[in-house]
Amino acid sequence: MGLLVINNEFLIYAASILADTNEGLSGSEICKFCTQYAVRYEKSITYTHQPFKKGTSSINKAQALETNLACFEPKEQFVIIQDLCDLDKFINTSKVQELKLALVKNYSHLAPQKISEQIIENVNQVRHWLDDYPETKKHYESALEKKNNKIYERNLLDDLRYSFESLIKSILRTNKSLENLKPELGNFLDKYKINVEVKNLYISTFFDFFTKYQNENVKHNACFESIEIDFIFNQTTVLMEFLITLHKQQY
Repeated sequence: MGLLVINNEFLIYAASILADTNEGLSGSEICKFCTQYAVRYEKSITYTHQPFKKGTSSINKAQALETNLACFEPKEQFVIIQDLCDLDKFINTSKVQELKLALVKNYSHLAPQKISEQIIENVNQVRHWLDDYPETKKHYESALEKKNNKIYERNLLDDLRYSFESLIKSILRTNKSLENLKPELGNFLDKYKINVEVKNLYISTFFDFFTKYQNENVKHNACFESIEIDFIFNQTTVLMEFLITLHKQQY
């Protein structure tokens, strides 16, 4: 079970990123956003106006933001930090996206809605089956975590590729790259007497599409639309589910 509080060190880290001198929130933005959350959660916060002062001395933006964050409950802090990370101004700021990933990894149990409640039934089934394929599960869980929290979409698709590739390698007991596994995959499907139309659909449509899409749009160019993420995720899950189902027939 995760910690029920977000520790002070993380709050300081989050504030230093979100209120960065060059790329972060301005002092007025900190006042505006913190005041909005104070109203929403019926909290009193320390800093609502500039300049930020503590006693007779001034403090910087990051210190003010960290102090304000400390006025909220842990679940509220999670929402606030996540929401601030999702601001349009931070969409291409790698440090902020790393912060959001760290937030989710360490404190996802504080999120308003659990990740497990957001995913479809076949994803849950595949996650359970992947206990027998630990390397595959590691990448799949990483992709799932990023998908449900809208983090690092290119890295998400990379994780899916690694997950799918490691599953095939594990089942076929080979170290060949994904692009070079088609003949062996065909033989594997033949072994289970898969109908030729289904075999061709799997290999020529799903498999070829998946590898070509990854190579041309993700692996080298990072050229894809956000709306495509769910489709690719679900297709990868279908590909993996089919192979695992066949593989289980050996036991």
